[in-house]
Amino acid sequence: MTHRSRALLALFVLALVAAACTGAEDTPTTEGSDSPADPTEDVAVDGAGTDDGDGATSTEVAIAPGADVDVEPEVLDAVGTWIAEESGLTEMLREEIFLERVTRTRDVLHLTFVQQHDEVSVRGAQFIVHVRETGEVIGASQSLTETLPGDGISEELGPEEAIETAEKAVPGPVVGEPTVTSTWLEVGTELRLGWEVHVTTSNPPSAYAVVVDATDGTVLSVDSLATSRGATSTPGSRTQVAQGGSTACDAPPAPSACIFVVDPIYASGSPTITPEQANQVLVGVPLPNLLDPGSGDLVGRYAQIAAPIADDYADPDGVFGQQGRGGQDITFEAGMTYYWIDYTQQVVQELGYDYHADDPVDFVPIEPEFPDNAFYLFTEDRIHMGQGQDGVNEAEDAQGIIHEYGHALLQSAVPNIVSEEGGAFHEGFADLVSAFTTIEFRNGDIGCLFHWAERGDCIRRLDTDLVYPDDLRFEVHLDGEIFTGAVWDVFEAVLAADTGLTLEDCQDRATLPCDETRDVVYGTLLGSLPFLTPGLTLNDAATAFAVSDQTFYGGANADIIAEVFAAHGLDATGSPAVQVEGLTGSDRSDAIASVKISHSYRGDLALRLDVLDASGGSLCAAELLSPDGEDDGDNITGRFQLAGTPCEEFLPPGPDQIWALTATDNFAQDEGTLFQFAIGHDGRRFLATGLPAVIPDADPIGVTATIGGPAPETMPGGDQSPPTPEPVADGTVTGDIQIAHTWRGDLLVQVVVADSADGSILCRVDVLEPVPDDDADDVAVQADLSECGALYPPSPSQAWVLRVADVAAQDTGEITGFSITGPDGAVHAADVPVAIPDADQSGVLAPIVG
Repeated sequence: MTHRSRALLALFVLALVAAACTGAEDTPTTEGSDSPADPTEDVAVDGAGTDDGDGATSTEVAIAPGADVDVEPEVLDAVGTWIAEESGLTEMLREEIFLERVTRTRDVLHLTFVQQHDEVSVRGAQFIVHVRETGEVIGASQSLTETLPGDGISEELGPEEAIETAEKAVPGPVVGEPTVTSTWLEVGTELRLGWEVHVTTSNPPSAYAVVVDATDGTVLSVDSLATSRGATSTPGSRTQVAQGGSTACDAPPAPSACIFVVDPIYASGSPTITPEQANQVLVGVPLPNLLDPGSGDLVGRYAQIAAPIADDYADPDGVFGQQGRGGQDITFEAGMTYYWIDYTQQVVQELGYDYHADDPVDFVPIEPEFPDNAFYLFTEDRIHMGQGQDGVNEAEDAQGIIHEYGHALLQSAVPNIVSEEGGAFHEGFADLVSAFTTIEFRNGDIGCLFHWAERGDCIRRLDTDLVYPDDLRFEVHLDGEIFTGAVWDVFEAVLAADTGLTLEDCQDRATLPCDETRDVVYGTLLGSLPFLTPGLTLNDAATAFAVSDQTFYGGANADIIAEVFAAHGLDATGSPAVQVEGLTGSDRSDAIASVKISHSYRGDLALRLDVLDASGGSLCAAELLSPDGEDDGDNITGRFQLAGTPCEEFLPPGPDQIWALTATDNFAQDEGTLFQFAIGHDGRRFLATGLPAVIPDADPIGVTATIGGPAPETMPGGDQSPPTPEPVADGTVTGDIQIAHTWRGDLLVQVVVADSADGSILCRVDVLEPVPDDDADDVAVQADLSECGALYPPSPSQAWVLRVADVAAQDTGEITGFSITGPDGAVHAADVPVAIPDADQSGVLAPIVG
């Protein structure tokens, strides 16, 4: 959609003026504990690679308590020796890694070590050694850090207080019981001790990982833990699906279901098929792997209806969805979701990979709180298939179902990815799982994704020619297309080289000519996962793909992979984080600015990056993003490359080189929050603190986050910044602000002077920023507003407005008083009280018009 008629701030202010004038990690959790977990307690094993006291280096492997390390002693010995003698790790790093789990991919074992400092794990820091069953170490993947804790760090904040702070740092009401884990987080040149809190919210359902500083209670990081789409049989022997085409579903004996293959468009081969015609292409299939086939419940080995709604979707006759789509039979969406999750798992097993979500993965077939979308929530291990606002539900499309299950598979293989580009890989991987799983049924436009909900328009495509980093668009679904485009091109090139076929030839269901090539390329993708760490980049993912080809397929497609990924700007020849069997690559510059913004209309936003000296003088400036009224996507998540730009010379951030990101929302109606701003340089990550921060709606001043020092009172110029009036020469302007509220830290309080004719902001004073851990009641402030004094007194054409926004759920309040006193001694007051909506970033306005 686009904003054809958008309500500007002027209209809102004018309405109020008129009313006034008329009177109208997998780290140990410590829930309930008062101190960080001790992950090495009672472990009688020396640290790997440590000095044993006589000058020799120990080759013993340190094992974390409770770790799953079912591995032969000979393999442990080989790994310990390799770490000590060949890994290249410093002595400090060898002493800080502890074996946490062992997984297997075919004949390769992956030993995952976590980094711990003072017996607390470092967030996202892993060292994964890859070793064949024979004991031959073939390489390692790593995301370790040599950064040390800063000065003055101590645990002043307990887990209960951290949970309270985290709950205030996320949008939406919190549901369920949050979990909390002690962690270290790398913040620039130091590690900070923190609590990582996993929080689930409703309206709509979502989930977040919030890291709260254990020393001073500030929020260090907020990451989304939700990803969006957008008789039993023997595992490994999946049910073959016939092509549809009949006017009615001839379901086999129970347990069975009527489904689409893959959706009505692919089933019919026509993008013009209508929802009214769709039930003509239903196909009946048996439902395998149900635990109690005669019960009428969809509870299986790999998927199950979420327990709270299970009774709503039970079908006593065991035949689901006989009436097809269209709302007559909600068991249709249930049968579709169950069947395609189970089908995908069986395909994965046939390819030789043992990836599972927390079997069985829960799913909600029709989720009204996710209109026209679908989500997988890590915290619940639950898939939510949204309800279509036009009557076409998300679970009518197997692509969307499999996409969400792809997120679950990736989470099981590479838990808790925390990097900026990790979100793009998550989405790209899930898109590829959807496409490769259904390749033989993609009848027509084979490279199209999720077209049923859009009546033939592709939400995304597989066959893109996007290039990294030039085509980064800082939205995880769109940036994932860079990776999917590369893998899809590999598939097409290998298909042509091995068989002489094109993608269009894959649609011959009688001979399935592409299955063998699909199995190799899809298997290579799946085999790449154990070579990745939570700190992955898209280049790491490209390298891991090449490593998988080399490790499991003898490098059969190495030349094609290297050439194709290079054409997409990705290096598949090695990365600093993935070093396996000679794929060393080169150390690429990691001079980047990374941003995470939640916003309901990305096209509203402008992003400006400034580098400032200690006095606020501009050293460098760059416009990272300009408003685009046609860009109706959600959110901004990704990296901006700094290498080769004039700003690169001012790295790293510091007191004399303050990096400032300013986000402005240039149109009314949609709202957002700046969750994260970070600078990466020379292997270190510098985080802006004091986030998240609300991005004021339709406000050209915006919000600024800084790294290296505080923001100056006045940012450098720029078209988005309003002029700053001269201070009042003959006195001051004071604002008296009174707010009754049960959690003051929820509140954003600003005084603005607005031109009532066009809504432009002439001046703004920020009185209070949200502070999630400030649980005090009420606000009583005498604010100095003199910087806006040249615009005094208020008038119908130039209103002084108090804006208050409550940015977090649960607590409520109202504006009980707002007045300004000018240099002439006159007092001007707003009409109060004014209720403040809870968890509403647009807030309320209390105007004074003279």
